[in-house]
Amino acid sequence: MAGVSEQEAMIAGSKPMPYFSHDSTAHEDIKCRLLILRGGMEYYGLWWMLCELLAGADNHRLPYETDEHKQLMAIMLQTEPDKASTFIGCCAELGLIDKELCERGVIVSDRMLRNSAVFGRNRANGKRGGKKTATAQG
Repeated sequence: MAGVSEQEAMIAGSKPMPYFSHDSTAHEDIKCRLLILRGGMEYYGLWWMLCELLAGADNHRLPYETDEHKQLMAIMLQTEPDKASTFIGCCAELGLIDKELCERGVIVSDRMLRNSAVFGRNRANGKRGGKKTATAQG
């Protein structure tokens, strides 16, 4: 039996993730350091809340097009609408979320997409029940 195809992994990874990898040194990443410099630990906390929201969303994308979407984002981030807007703009400027897509009304994080690819591959492999592949030794 062959390994999991890219398509199988992508489909499995597009579904909400109950968890994702959070490196213990994430705070040392230059983008995160700049985020903390600009908004303190509050922005860092908002960043991880946003990551959790993205992890739980289908296709790991959140709408951010209309005023209602922006108001809802503030509610989900548990902050004021102006602060949420400034925070999202900062994340886009720093490259934590895709700036071009954000300007078009969708919040997407490359980091979360990478996590979903790994999670999807593991999820798809798990559905195979641990069956050995044709190249597996044992």
